[in-house]
Amino acid sequence: AARIAALRGHTVTLYEQKDSLGGLLGTAQAYKGTHERMGDLKDYLARQLEIASVQTVTGQTVDVDFVKSEGPDVVLVAVGGSRESKLSSSASVNVMDVGSIDLNEIDDDVVIVGGNLQAVDIASFLIAQGKHVDIVNPGAKDVLDIEQSPWVRRFTLPHLYAKGVKVYNEADATEITDSGLRITMRDCGLDKEIVCGTVIECWDMVGNTALVDDIAATGIEAYAVGCDAPKN
Repeated sequence: AARIAALRGHTVTLYEQKDSLGGLLGTAQAYKGTHERMGDLKDYLARQLEIASVQTVTGQTVDVDFVKSEGPDVVLVAVGGSRESKLSSSASVNVMDVGSIDLNEIDDDVVIVGGNLQAVDIASFLIAQGKHVDIVNPGAKDVLDIEQSPWVRRFTLPHLYAKGVKVYNEADATEITDSGLRITMRDCGLDKEIVCGTVIECWDMVGNTALVDDIAATGIEAYAVGCDAPKN
């Protein structure tokens, strides 16, 4: 968005809260490996900002007061989506958010709750680390990993099945127990407990419009870029 705005003649400054640009691209490459060239894409986009004369400022948290102090004509808010947490750890089962996985704390038996491409990529990554992984997919079988590019999806799912991953489709995670995760399979109404030591929540991302709403409320022209309808 910054690059295109600059190419259209605007004077653009991009503020990033973290110390480097790229958002989830670096995380994606860490889990996917190098074959989809996410690192190259990040480097390309960063270089295009330089070519388009976009001023980039990293390590800067942006709030309404900061925006007012800068006095822009227009603000584009691209802060990404939010992640929900619906489960709580028990004494013996650790619940982690997909955005803050600690490999040192992951048990050998893992259940991932979610059926998006992030869930599938992390399942593949954990299998490569020697973990046993099951997936609880709230959606139907035909939408499992649906955000993945078709040529990648063609081999990711067969790979998971070949490695012994059990996928529970149209299933709801209902409760963390002392020994695992209890689920309900909607197609048959069956309740089941999956024994595990770690549960990773990987729900679909949800809208995160608080900042753009607050900025717009001051009368400054503001637009949400992706954070209002985030993808996985």
